Amino acid sequence: MRTRVALIAIAVIMSLLAGCTPEQEPEVQVPKELYLPSLRAAATANIHLGGLDADAEITNLITGTLYTWMPLPDRSGTALVPELAGGEPIDVSGDGTVWHVKIREDAKWENGEPITADSFIYSWKMMLDPKLVNSQASNFARYFIEIENALAYAVQESTEPKVEVAWEDVGIKKIDDHTIELTLAGAYSVEEVMRHFAADRSGLVYEPIYEAEMNADRTATLYGTSKETVLSSGPFILVEWVKGAERVFEENPYYVHADRIKLDKIVYRVVEDPGTRVQMFETVNWTTWILLASTSPNMLMIPG
Repeated sequence: MRTRVALIAIAVIMSLLAGCTPEQEPEVQVPKELYLPSLRAAATANIHLGGLDADAEITNLITGTLYTWMPLPDRSGTALVPELAGGEPIDVSGDGTVWHVKIREDAKWENGEPITADSFIYSWKMMLDPKLVNSQASNFARYFIEIENALAYAVQESTEPKVEVAWEDVGIKKIDDHTIELTLAGAYSVEEVMRHFAADRSGLVYEPIYEAEMNADRTATLYGTSKETVLSSGPFILVEWVKGAERVFEENPYYVHADRIKLDKIVYRVVEDPGTRVQMFETVNWTTWILLASTSPNMLMIPG
């Protein structure tokens, strides 16, 4: 998802830079507030469940991931770079099967609390929890890469004959407060590992809220069903969510790349009627409508 929208993003940035000579350092004019139509109401901001485009309009803005797509400094394209990670993954096995990923020591939640290896490991353990049966679990376990025993752990409650898989057998381990070890089911490249952990589903859920909203038998959580039940680790904070009507986001001052965010506020207004959308199209400039095609916060970043 982020690959596609990042390409749209660079087109927007390049259009804003049109007319600048190579000798000039262009001053990109980006509005401080952006108002966008959403084609439908969002169902959840829980990255373990979300499947609608409208859900992604929320999670793309508030979810920090280990890696992300950003414009290149020369504005010639985009690159896959660390976001909450402290650098590229390290192939410690030498054959592409075991990797270490460092977490940035300055990474924080919107409330200022530190993001650590435990934050990611809890989020991934809940994503794969066999009792929760999360809809995004299989894609997290196996997409660009396959994490050892992750899928078997996630589906063990629904397989026949039943085969028990312990969490300790899943290829996710904490090395220290800022280092995670990943054991994969095959040999993979640096880019494949980074692509896998650039998806929202590989991002973070906030443990205190996730647990507080969990039901008694631990088969479901209300995490992400309102602005009060979700916490941001990404570029923006969800400050208002009127179901079926409007979602308002403000810049997250604790985001690790806050200096690259050029908007103070984003407002999504639900516009389900096609006729109304056509009327909006006729009255909004093309640059804005290119922006509408993307839900990625990285379209709002200017290369430093």
